[in-house]
Amino acid sequence: MSSPTSNTKSAEEVQNCLFDAERLENAVEHANRLTNTYGVRIISINIITARPVDRDLMNSLAKGAVAAAEAQQAETTAHGRARAMLIEAEGFAESEVVRAKGMAEAEKLRADGAKQAADLLSSNSVAVELAKIDKTGKALGQKCTTSFFFGSDPQALGNILANPNMIGR
Repeated sequence: MSSPTSNTKSAEEVQNCLFDAERLENAVEHANRLTNTYGVRIISINIITARPVDRDLMNSLAKGAVAAAEAQQAETTAHGRARAMLIEAEGFAESEVVRAKGMAEAEKLRADGAKQAADLLSSNSVAVELAKIDKTGKALGQKCTTSFFFGSDPQALGNILANPNMIGR
């Protein structure tokens, strides 16, 4: 004859098995052995409410649950912030690419325009001389205080530039 303690489990022993992950895995396996014959598979068993006999165990579990929830919330917040930063960085990078392409296209258009103007000017020597005078006047007209004229004054610069003996070709 067996003793009563060997066949029956105390309330504390039953309560503690509810908080033992290994025993819960065994419970899932046991449940699946029973339900597989009906085509049902149990993935997990969630305990909604449990009242352990040991108050310290109950307080410890409650603290652990609160800490786990806070950790999950912090992780979710961190992932959200990281994703937002990534989206912002990608948007900034895309805008920089668009801006760079626009600047490159504008520079190309300016260069094409300058080349066309140079081609037109090169066909007429008077136009070339006038363009030289115009560019020189613009350079000197910007309040340039470091220009020096030896043997002449700034008003005669046009005549100097137009004189083929003064300008080498």
